[in-house]
Parts: sequence; structure tokens; C-alpha cells
Amino acid sequence: MKEPILLDLIQNIALLLAFSMVYDYFWTRHEKMNNIFYKIGAGIILGLVGIILTLTPWTFKGGVFFDARSIVLSISGLFFGFTPTFIAMVIVSLFRIYLGGLGVYMGVAVIITSSLIGLIWRYFRPKWRQNNLYELIGLGLLVHVIMLACTLFLPSQIRAETSRNIVFPLFTIYPLATVLLGKLMIRQSNNWENKKALDISEKRWQYALEGAGDGVWDWNPQTGHMFFSKRWKSMLGYDDNDVDNNIHGWQDLLHEEDKDRVLDIIDKFLTQKTLSFEAEQRLRCKDGTYKWILSTGKIMALDEDGKPIRCIGTHKDISDRKEKELLLVHERFLLDSLMTFTPESIFFKDLNSRFIRVNNASAQSMRFNTPEEVIGKSDFDIYSYKYASKTYQDEQDIIRTGKYLNEEEQGNLLDGTETWGITHKMPLRDLKGDIVGTFGLSIDITERKKIEQALKES
Repeated sequence: MKEPILLDLIQNIALLLAFSMVYDYFWTRHEKMNNIFYKIGAGIILGLVGIILTLTPWTFKGGVFFDARSIVLSISGLFFGFTPTFIAMVIVSLFRIYLGGLGVYMGVAVIITSSLIGLIWRYFRPKWRQNNLYELIGLGLLVHVIMLACTLFLPSQIRAETSRNIVFPLFTIYPLATVLLGKLMIRQSNNWENKKALDISEKRWQYALEGAGDGVWDWNPQTGHMFFSKRWKSMLGYDDNDVDNNIHGWQDLLHEEDKDRVLDIIDKFLTQKTLSFEAEQRLRCKDGTYKWILSTGKIMALDEDGKPIRCIGTHKDISDRKEKELLLVHERFLLDSLMTFTPESIFFKDLNSRFIRVNNASAQSMRFNTPEEVIGKSDFDIYSYKYASKTYQDEQDIIRTGKYLNEEEQGNLLDGTETWGITHKMPLRDLKGDIVGTFGLSIDITERKKIEQALKES
């Protein structure tokens, strides 16, 4: 043996890794492997790998050399199936015949038997992946036992010496290389299956969200690249190519009044001061108007330094809700203005005739400094028992019947002060229309009554 075995091994290992890359390329397109053209293409590439292996052999004698063809072809049969392996077997066999030499018959026999053993193992042991370590060891040993038997095709004068020199690598190095190559390719296929399952899961997730009317975004903060789903864009009236797929594509649409607030939320999110991202923002539509959008998201992956490299989230159109909120705020402002500045007494009571809200004028008429001091009290805490009993009965009748009450009332505070008022009382209803209390408006006519009484006396 003139060439060092170590150098031969390094060359063959490099080619075996190239073979695994071929498998990885075709496996990631394995749905297309049902296409005959892909099968033929894979077979041709595998044949070329086999030829390159043949050109980088461990030379024993002139015309007698060994390489990793047996490993490649057996693994090819196991992983690729019949058509690619058969094409590779034919190509490598023809090339070996072209090279000629004393070992040509043995070389062709090794090529054919290695390919057939891999194919037979694939089809007759379909569950081999479940216990793949022992299966690969068995495959590697069988292929190279047969390879040793193929030395019978060598000329008799070199057969014995050749067998003695190759028996050790055939039962140690070659089976080990078969196991390692098989394990590498299994790992590649498992990685692809996991990636495919993740892609399917994400597509289902996107489909479910977009079916519910939400847009989807996927952002890499390190590169700035940002994916916007079709629904994300159509929500704002844009076509697929109208918005750049980066962070600036979103920032350019953000309302100027919302930028500082939203960017501050994002900064806290990316530095993981908050566990998730949630922001209400106004985004510019294609027609120039703005929509209120609720954006939510989470960090899905971190780099080695713990910095986010993938964030995904959703966009929901909340314009209707915000419009109702703004209308509610406006209505509350009007009510608060009315409660604050009107000189008439306004009050709300629960089912037990206890005050739940009063305005300033009402609190002052009952000799309280602020409306908050009245909350939770009843007329029994403020007026004489006779007057409080009457108002309580009136309000319970309103709650029971739903009728309105309009009358002129006279009462006395607990300190004896006489009060007069024209009072309008009505049932207080919730959003369902159920009565939950009473509310009313009272116009203080005490001074007018005093003047009338004085006129009568005069």
C-alpha cells in the first residue's frame, strides 16, 4: 500500500459529506421526488459522486483499488429508493468498466451488490428508522462482508493478499462510516421534518388568524426584515407590493402623535422589560385616512447573546371600538359638565334607594361639601323620617311599576331646615333594559315658597 490510509479516509470523508449535502438538497424537495425528472436528476448526481469517489481511491495494486462507493450506494438505496440508486449504479459501473484493470469484475460486483443490499434493506425492513443504530451497523457489516466475498472475482495470484489487507478496514472503518453517514442523513431528514411541521403549524396559525380577520407580522429585529401578511396590508387598503417588508414600512405608516409612545413600548419589549408587546396605534391607509390598530406580539427566538431575532404578532382593526370609546368619552364629558355646572339637583339611586351618584348642586342642597360624601347614604340619613319614608315608598313604586313621578315636594332636613322642590323621578335601567334603581332631577323652589308665604301673610 503506497498511499497512507489516513489521506484516503480524509478524501473519502469529504466526498461522503458532499453526498449528504446532495441528500439534504433533494430531501428538502422530497414532495417533488415523486416527479421522475427529480429522480433521474438525483440518480445522475449520485452517479457523479460515485465517479469522484472512484477517482480518489485507496490503491492496493495496479488496477486494484478501494473507495467509499459501497457506502454511498448502499446508503443511497436505503434513503433514495430504486430509480436514483439504479441510475447511480449504472453510471458508476460503466465508469468502473471504462477504467479497467485487474479488479474490474470485483469493482462492478461491489457496486451492484451494495446498491441491491441498500434497496432490499429499504423495502424489506421499512421500520428500520425505529432502531436505526443497530440497523445501520447491520447494513454496514452485510455490505462489506459481501464486498469481501467479491474478492473471488480477483485474479487468484492477488486474491489472498488483497483479502488480508482489506479485511480490517472492511469490518471497522467502512461499517463505522456507513453508520455515521446514515446518522447524519437521518438527522438532516429529522431537521427537515421538524421544519416542515413548524411551517405547517405557522401556516395554520396564520390561516386561523386571517380567517378571523386579523393580520400577521413576523419581524427579525437584528436585520430589520419584517413580513406582513396579505390581510395585514389589505386591512389598510394596500396591495401586496405597496408596503416595504421592513420595519420602516410600518413606521412610515405610523401616526406622528403615536410614534414616541409606540416606539417606547417596542424598546421595552425588545429589552425584555415586558413579556409581550401590545400597543394601540393609528396607521395610515392607502386613501390617506387613519385606522386604529391593536398590535400584539411575542418574542419567539433569541440569539446567543439573548437578543430577540424573531418576533411574531397580529394586527386587529379596532377603529369601531375606538370610535365608540371616543363617543363615550365625549358623552361622559357632557354628563360631567352637566353634573358640575347645572344649578338643579341631579341624583342616582340603587334598588335600595341609596345614592350612587349626585351632582354638586344636589350635595350642597343636602348640606354636604362634596358629592362623594353623599354616596352610599339614603334620605333617612339626611331628611326627617316622615319625608324620607315618603320618598322611599315613591321610589320603590317606581322600581316596581316602571312609572314616572312628577310632583312638588316639601321636606325637612335633620336640622329642621325646610326645603321645597319640583321633583322628576324615573326608573334607572341598565343596557339590557332591566331596572337597577332610580334617578331624578329636582329644582329647588324653597326661596320662591318663602316669598309666596310672606305675600300671603302680608
